[in-house]
Amino acid sequence: MKKRTRLHDEAVAYHEAGHAVIAWHEGIGLRSASIIPVGTTGGRIIHYPMFQTINPEVDTGRRSRDRVEKSVRISLAGSIAQRKFNSRTYRRFHDEEDLQYAVDLLARIVGSDEALNAYFKLLYIQTRDILNNPDTWAAVESVAAALLHYRVLRGPEIKTAIQQSWDARKFNETDVSTRRQMVGGRFGWQLPVLADLHLENMSDQEVASITLKIRDGTAVLA
Repeated sequence: MKKRTRLHDEAVAYHEAGHAVIAWHEGIGLRSASIIPVGTTGGRIIHYPMFQTINPEVDTGRRSRDRVEKSVRISLAGSIAQRKFNSRTYRRFHDEEDLQYAVDLLARIVGSDEALNAYFKLLYIQTRDILNNPDTWAAVESVAAALLHYRVLRGPEIKTAIQQSWDARKFNETDVSTRRQMVGGRFGWQLPVLADLHLENMSDQEVASITLKIRDGTAVLA
């Protein structure tokens, strides 16, 4: 078996991180993400079932259509994230199953090939736009880094990597007074590194000089 290169592992990590972050964005609970090869796939995510109580072929209401759209965006996110990371790592076979699943799902709720193609394009653009959002992409980078380090992440660990990336980004963009207010509140809980710094004993200049970064999905001092 050919040994995987670092670049290949990074591509897989970004692919799976794209799926995971969009699932989280869509409000779908995550069980795990992995970059350990399984069969012909380089990795996978497992999220909670989306169609246990809904059959898109029978239920044509807004709730069913909304669930289909969420599922398609999750499926499309992997290859979009991989291409955004490094387009040279992408090969068509990387997302054949994801694309086929998305097309098959959409075919259940539209009546013509023209409508299916237009619907698919719209959802692809929506997914790409979500991933191009700086906060969303920071979350993808954080989850990908954690996957590269740990290889497997459980649902709560994925959520922590996402939340810490957003909180660190917000912290770095705020002024001194706001930074002081963050500690002890939601940020103090999400970013333990802040509690360890004891900002109440630091000068404004010292507080202003703090920069956080994400390493392996965890916020640390830069």
